[in-house]
Amino acid sequence: MRASTVVLAAALTITGAAGAVGLARGSGDAVIAGSFSHDDERRAGPDSARVEAFFRSLHAADPMLCEMVADQLGNFWSSMGDDMIGSLADGARRWEPVRDSLAGRVTDAAARRRLLTALGDDDVCIRRTAAKMLGHTGELAEPALKEALRSSLPRVREAALLALGHAELPGSFDAVMDATRDPSPEVTAMATWALGEYEDARGFGRLNDLTRSGLARVRRAAAWGLGQLEDPRGVAALAPL
Repeated sequence: MRASTVVLAAALTITGAAGAVGLARGSGDAVIAGSFSHDDERRAGPDSARVEAFFRSLHAADPMLCEMVADQLGNFWSSMGDDMIGSLADGARRWEPVRDSLAGRVTDAAARRRLLTALGDDDVCIRRTAAKMLGHTGELAEPALKEALRSSLPRVREAALLALGHAELPGSFDAVMDATRDPSPEVTAMATWALGEYEDARGFGRLNDLTRSGLARVRRAAAWGLGQLEDPRGVAALAPL
């Protein structure tokens, strides 16, 4: 649990004091005074300045650190509370508000626009980070994510589907289903994974068909999706794999 905090701090400080201070400051409204809240709806998200500083830090970090931060973003984060029980005596809590805001719901429109732009970034880690943050944002990001599925760039469509898979928004189910027919293999594979994330019985037929895809990555995603549905009918499709 505490490892993600250490990794995030390392990724940020690798850019030097100026970058770290910029991220910590962000805007006054984006910083939450308390410790971690398990209710994402109540947790204040980052503003555009903080998102920009975060991406600068990740761009400058070692790729391994960036991937570790992206992997743990919002997962298993907790604080030691006001009493700092279990923390080192000389430990500081100044990173907690920054960390928690990055896993919060992005209500700032300018911040969401910056995240949407990042879906087309050359750096795969930045794309993944932006997708997770937009996925945590839910309905506020939904219209723009559905629009991103019409991008001419496969990497943008793929990242948008990653976000929608994390969000599992009912209003995007049909769009995700349609994306399983995308001409780009990487987009089809991500759409298949996202469809499974919904755990919606309406996706059974399509996931069943996709187990016969000529692409191994798509077949694996389809098999996983059928497992998510826990539908006995899926056994027949999974047995030959």
